[in-house]
Amino acid sequence: MPEPVTFGPDDLQRMARLLGVHIPPERLEGIAQQLEALYQGMARINAADLRDVEPAVTFQLPWKPRS
Repeated sequence: MPEPVTFGPDDLQRMARLLGVHIPPERLEGIAQQLEALYQGMARINAADLRDVEPAVTFQLPWKPRS
């Protein structure tokens, strides 16, 4: 399992400043908690071992030669 992701209000403020976005100070804590949960979820997905997993659905696109 990957290391737990921590993302605090200071991290969010730095990221917002780099992006040129203003986040009101009273909203920093709540948004930082939401982002931390999102990053933790992505870390669990990325840690999944999918080498032997077959796709449940496959798509075969029709192929037409160019004229």
